[in-house]
Amino acid sequence: MEEFVQQFRKVTLIPDPKTEKILVKDMFQSISVLFGKRLKEEGIAYDWSIELPDMILYADRTLVAQALINLMSNSIEALSSSSLKNIRLDARILPGKQCVISITDSGKGIREEDMDKVFIPFYTSREGGSGIGLSLVRNIMRMHRGSIHVFSDPG
Repeated sequence: MEEFVQQFRKVTLIPDPKTEKILVKDMFQSISVLFGKRLKEEGIAYDWSIELPDMILYADRTLVAQALINLMSNSIEALSSSSLKNIRLDARILPGKQCVISITDSGKGIREEDMDKVFIPFYTSREGGSGIGLSLVRNIMRMHRGSIHVFSDPG
């Protein structure tokens, strides 16, 4: 029960965002450094691209980093049973100057019946998973007046 309460707090007690100017390239490079050793050890090919080299994001650096860390961790986990192991991180600008960051992996995919559940707190299809990662990411995006979407091709 204590573990449940601690996990619940992680999802619900996100601090208010402290918006600052973030160079997306710097954020992507930090993610590359943070995960570099693990990606290499697990034989995962990793690449990233940014539509505009000087792309700026106005957000809370710590919260957005936490969201990217959660998503990268999920991608790495999704590749555990794959023979082809690739992760790609991309950033682009949509009309209206909305920044879109995408993480794509070559993992097994998400079953269609699970697609509408992945953002529900404590729902997990992974053995040993807590089910809070994607829920936390969704809450972080909402706090930034953004959103998160998932697309998957099983297999």
